[in-house]
Amino acid sequence: MNILMQGMRPKTLVAAIIPPLTASGLYFSQSIHYDYTILSLCLLLALCIQIATNFYNDAIDYKKGADKDRVGPKRVSNELNVKKIFRWGHLFIMAAFFVGVPLMLKGGWPIALLGLVSMFLAYGYTGGPFPLAYLGLGELFVFLFFGLVATMGSFYLMAESLNHQVFLLACANGLLSCALIAINNLRDKEKDKVVDKNTLAVKMTPGVYHKLLDLFTFGPYFIILYFFVFINLKFVVVLLAVKFAHQTRFIIHHHEKPSELNRALESAGKHLFAFGLLFWLVCLWI
Repeated sequence: MNILMQGMRPKTLVAAIIPPLTASGLYFSQSIHYDYTILSLCLLLALCIQIATNFYNDAIDYKKGADKDRVGPKRVSNELNVKKIFRWGHLFIMAAFFVGVPLMLKGGWPIALLGLVSMFLAYGYTGGPFPLAYLGLGELFVFLFFGLVATMGSFYLMAESLNHQVFLLACANGLLSCALIAINNLRDKEKDKVVDKNTLAVKMTPGVYHKLLDLFTFGPYFIILYFFVFINLKFVVVLLAVKFAHQTRFIIHHHEKPSELNRALESAGKHLFAFGLLFWLVCLWI
């Protein structure tokens, strides 16, 4: 059981939790309604897809040699047969499908299409003929799924409409989630070069990639500034999360060893959680 929990990578699951949670808060602030059923299903769907992605990523990277002597969290591919890891990935995709059926029925073909594509990309992130993570498209995938799809999809299922506010929120969630994968890729850059995993960290110079990381980390606060000025002054509370943004940036810019970058990854996870939780609480407050 402990091995399976490691494969789920619990510390990364905040990226699946925050988009539906913040979307539900924004919906409440605009309608004074809270749809617990839709929120629960959206959370379960996002979690199942991310856990499946984690298992597939573990198994495929192991087969390609990308996880040899890795510095990050221990991989279950060192403990379990790769076929078993794939089976766990399949199991969570099946769970995602069954959880997603009522959401597809409620949201119609747009939600059905987004859901099915997201389930397919759980494998396609590192597998298939065009593995996104190996082509430098990992950050784009994360921004689209953990930002636009998970946030706007959850909001649409509750409100049955979309607006510019949820789009901005989705961009903020996407940027913060991109920080997680970007730090992960920065940490694994040297080993990724060996196995032709051409992430943006491999393709870009360190200076440019650090600037991109700064955008992922601090960009969401320009969005919060908009919410503060044009929607409600109480959104200033979300700025309390900037402590973790500065902490993450300091570690990245002053430590280069892969083992030290694990601290930045942990800090980025706390940053996403704090940002999302504060945004949700403000939405319930206003």
